Amino acid sequence: MELKTFFVYAKNRDKCDSVKALVEKQGFEYSCENPDFAITVGGDGTYLEAERQLPGIPKLLVRDSLICYKCHNESLDEMLEMLKSGRGRIKEIIKLEAIYSGGSFLAVNDIVLRNENPTRAIRFKTMVDGKEVETAIGDGVVVATPFGSTGYYRAVTRSCFSAGIGVAFNNSTDEKEPLILKENSELGIEITRGKGQLAADNYPSVVAIAPEHCIIIKKASQVARLVSHNHET
Repeated sequence: MELKTFFVYAKNRDKCDSVKALVEKQGFEYSCENPDFAITVGGDGTYLEAERQLPGIPKLLVRDSLICYKCHNESLDEMLEMLKSGRGRIKEIIKLEAIYSGGSFLAVNDIVLRNENPTRAIRFKTMVDGKEVETAIGDGVVVATPFGSTGYYRAVTRSCFSAGIGVAFNNSTDEKEPLILKENSELGIEITRGKGQLAADNYPSVVAIAPEHCIIIKKASQVARLVSHNHET
């Protein structure tokens, strides 16, 4: 793996400039068009934004926030030395695609369907590969990738998973165990009572979902890529 050109994605312009200068000093070339990799400077949310803006380009996550669970513990200098010495690799992680009437969302972490009105639960049913598996009343569901299972999914279930697609029932009236689906499974969700909202990762906009509209959530054809150590799984 040889990564020569880079781009910096950071909310703080001063931080962006300082990181750019440091990386160029290490012998890498800055490029705004088709860089070999991108350095995200911030927290988990900064990475999710960067993946939306630069999909598929390998990301090296640099901590500049109290909340960056996916960031490396090493300094940026150490990570760059790792790349130069050939001790790095590109790790692919799955994304989810949510298809609804009128459009679709892509997510690295999770797709969330929840009640539009916080004082009113929604009733909904879930189908796996066309077969109904659960009916629930509650705030909705969190559908996560293994990468995203340390976030909202974990907050709901107090658990994580390493393979497949996780479905967490958010604040349901009856206690329900999460579902762990095979990676290539197709999940269908249909609200049968009440109105919902559909969101992906930390995307700023949400989509209103009316009753009887079926949402399909499945593994996306597109993947995300992270720069990691050779020894990381």
